[in-house]
Amino acid sequence: MLPPIFCLLALIYSTTYKNGDVGVQIALPSDAIVVATSQLPPSCMISNSKSSINWHLRLDRSANPTQLQPKEFVHQLRSQRQDPEGTTVLADSSLKTDVSAGWWLVVEEPDGVFGWFAVPAIGNQMLVASVLTTKEGWEMHGSTLQQSLKSIAILDPIALVNEKMASLDASSAVLEQLNEQSLQALVGFHEWRRIQEITENGALERELGYMQVSVTTGNRKSINDLQTESGDPADGIIVTIRSRILPNPETGVVVDAVGQYWMSWDGKDERWTNRITRWFDRVSAIKSETGIRSRAKLGMAKPSLLVMQQDLTSNAIETPFQTSTEEPWLPSALVWVIGPVLKTSTASTFIWHAYDNSTEPKVTTRRDVISLNSDGTKTITTSFGITGDEMTTTVDQYGRLVKQVQQGNLLITGSTKETLEQIWQPKNLW
Repeated sequence: MLPPIFCLLALIYSTTYKNGDVGVQIALPSDAIVVATSQLPPSCMISNSKSSINWHLRLDRSANPTQLQPKEFVHQLRSQRQDPEGTTVLADSSLKTDVSAGWWLVVEEPDGVFGWFAVPAIGNQMLVASVLTTKEGWEMHGSTLQQSLKSIAILDPIALVNEKMASLDASSAVLEQLNEQSLQALVGFHEWRRIQEITENGALERELGYMQVSVTTGNRKSINDLQTESGDPADGIIVTIRSRILPNPETGVVVDAVGQYWMSWDGKDERWTNRITRWFDRVSAIKSETGIRSRAKLGMAKPSLLVMQQDLTSNAIETPFQTSTEEPWLPSALVWVIGPVLKTSTASTFIWHAYDNSTEPKVTTRRDVISLNSDGTKTITTSFGITGDEMTTTVDQYGRLVKQVQQGNLLITGSTKETLEQIWQPKNLW
């Protein structure tokens, strides 16, 4: 789960997209989004999101029992269409990827531009990339789309399935170790984080804000503003998040976020509340979110998740989001301290189901890949759902944050209270 406030700062950026069902990896244009996927038949649809002139890219894995060459396969696809009067061929030639040669055919018709790129896939199959756009779209985006096609790498779907199963098992192993004793290592964790905006080249653009993360033991009642009795023992951990962001200095609007995330000792139950306040001078607007995940029980075969969002300024309540959840499930509390959680694991790849509210409440698939750096730090590369949006998190040997890059231009680094106070006290925002 990404901090809700960071949605204000999100940018769509170039990323490498991997689809295990189709068996393909491709570097997508900077304005691309994955809009649909299918397992049977294996396919996915990608479109642009920013330009008013649209283009669409469809990736399919098709049977090729007669072992046609890419050129023959592409021309066979074209033969299934009736060329209208005035059709011209823009390209009909070999196009090489890094590892294999395919065939690229593009035609311009009065209604638009159509292209097909075929490259051999594993097991007497053919990967086909189909492009659809307008004449203006082709003139504007054609070269970029062709560069993406040249980046295509063919993946083995069977090997990907085995990798996915191993990653799910690794995540389950981490969750199975959760108990009161193991979580004591997190209790007392406290960290200040500095939030900055950077350019595409990594240069500092400006200061955005700061965040404080802390972990304590606690009781679930305190999350729902219920009065806990003196005899109520701690029944889990509470991760508390406090942040202050100045998204746009020109407007002067400040965004404060306070969140508390409780998780039971075994991670099967969780509660959270977060409140976002946007304010300027004496005017403010407040929104809140409350989440409850309950373990499976008699009459309920699967754990359930209920999320309620409310505009406290207008007292408007959104339609509650409710769904069942699948294992392995990454509790929201652990998202904020994923470095310490994974610091002792020997596995390199983890796949979990998790809650995501970066756009709207939903359940997504999260993939964490750990790589070791020469200086002893670890980098966790995290991707979300079908879009493949990535963030990278570098942590030290204790799991503490060194730096994290989100949306390509958002840099979060470990810091100290003294450093942050020096930056924000002069602005009266401390």
